[in-house]
Amino acid sequence: MKYKRFSAFSAMLMLTAILAGCNNSESTGVFSGNSSASESSSSSVSSTTSSSSSSEVSSSKTESSSTTNSSESTESSSVESSSSSTESSPEATSGDVFCFEFSIDDETYKFPLLYSDMEKNGWSYKSNAGIKAIKPNQYLIGLRIEKGDLSMSVQPINLTKSALTAAEANIGKLTLDSDYIKPDSHKTTYAGIVLGKSTAVDVSAAFGEPSSTYESEKFPTVTYKMKTNVTVKFCFDNTKGGIVDKIEIQNFSKD
Repeated sequence: MKYKRFSAFSAMLMLTAILAGCNNSESTGVFSGNSSASESSSSSVSSTTSSSSSSEVSSSKTESSSTTNSSESTESSSVESSSSSTESSPEATSGDVFCFEFSIDDETYKFPLLYSDMEKNGWSYKSNAGIKAIKPNQYLIGLRIEKGDLSMSVQPINLTKSALTAAEANIGKLTLDSDYIKPDSHKTTYAGIVLGKSTAVDVSAAFGEPSSTYESEKFPTVTYKMKTNVTVKFCFDNTKGGIVDKIEIQNFSKD
């Protein structure tokens, strides 16, 4: 009887030891799991922090970029606005830059410029260009009219509803150029400005600030703009003391 009790007691001790061993193993496993979970959680937090930091940096960069773009856009808009403002018609101070009237020696012409009026004074299209056809609301480029030792580039324009020849159409644009209208032999003027004689200072004094300026070391240009395709340009030759070298007159207006 004692033997059975001892055996039963021994069996209970062994079972208790086995159960204790299992519990310790699970605890270690759980700890390891907790440790792993803790590390995972720490990694997750670190990742979240990193992600949050990255997000903040990204957000900061985006905001900075947005601010920069906004600034650039505003600056661009401001520049365009300024350019648009500059493009508006300037106030002539002592002369009318938009008189559209010029003279060569004792001949005076005014826009709207009829080719027939120039033809009466001996001007003619070079190489029979006057017979070239122009469709309604179109103009031709690369044409010249001549008279003796004088020559000028012209653009005839057809503002009617029927086809015309260059000779029948008005001249919408012409260029008075020192290379083709010799200032030493002929006096050419536009609104008081003398080709080959007047300077940029004279132009500014006569007409005020231009609508736009083209900077060039040798041949700077200023433009006075009334509206689209209605402009007067003065080109200066800095190799000759900044004298007016070319005067380009353009008036495509139907008025």
